[in-house]
Amino acid sequence: MNETELKPEVKKREAELKESKDLLRLVLDNSTDCIQVLEAIRDTGNNIMDFRWALINKAAEKVLKENVVGQNILAFNPNLIPSGTFDKFAKVTNSGEILEFEVNSQWQGTDYWYHNTVVKLNDGIMLTSANIKKKKKTEHEIRQAKEFIEKVTTTNPDLISINDAKTGVLLYTNDPSFWNRFNKPYEAVKNLNDIKRAELMVHPDYLEKAKIFVQQRRLLSDGETLETELKMLTGAWIRSRSKIFQRDKNGEASQILSISTDITISKNTEIKLQKSKETLHAALMQFQTLVSNTPDVITRWNKNLKL
Repeated sequence: MNETELKPEVKKREAELKESKDLLRLVLDNSTDCIQVLEAIRDTGNNIMDFRWALINKAAEKVLKENVVGQNILAFNPNLIPSGTFDKFAKVTNSGEILEFEVNSQWQGTDYWYHNTVVKLNDGIMLTSANIKKKKKTEHEIRQAKEFIEKVTTTNPDLISINDAKTGVLLYTNDPSFWNRFNKPYEAVKNLNDIKRAELMVHPDYLEKAKIFVQQRRLLSDGETLETELKMLTGAWIRSRSKIFQRDKNGEASQILSISTDITISKNTEIKLQKSKETLHAALMQFQTLVSNTPDVITRWNKNLKL
């Protein structure tokens, strides 16, 4: 094939190559991840002394604030050495292993969180950096919320518990020592269903009431709360309030949240007050009976000796 015949073939190959390059550039520049290709710069002893940018996409250029292709990375960012990032790049280049790591950095006044994936490419690397700042912010907010909830639940004097709505087994409690007040260690009751726990702990006079309560709370609507007061075998009193905490995909109650308060002191005071009222009422009734049955005239005088 002579030169004249080769020209159309060469032009065709050049067009195909350009099309491939354009497609590659289009793919790279439409990626939201920062993509950088770095070539190793070696000394006479074949040691990697630096890297040079061979290619970056639009996302990387936006972060770096300029097109850095052709520049050496250590001249641009010398902090890569003390941070250990440069050694990671060199290790991947020499070993061929794939490396993934997260990094938090400040660049030109902006805080960045990236998940970096480093792979060997010829005598260098391709670095893909995914922005995970929102993910890290969400993780931080979740961690703060969890810590706040833990502080609230561990300092709350009430018992906060979550039961499996179907089996009645305890799934969570904020204070396992709460059960010791009723002479039943947590280990002895945590795997029992709610009916069995009631039979072990509730006074016989209130056992049926307790059983009705644990059955009815499974039927609550969202937002509804069911409350009861129960006397325990130890003589202590508790007030329990329950509501549906979670439902399954079919809308059935799957978890029940309960808050139980030790009301022994206030309940005993209430009982004593009620007994005093009953005693006073009985005394008044006896007095009225005595007055209505006596033939004598009973009068009441004020301090001025007037009727």
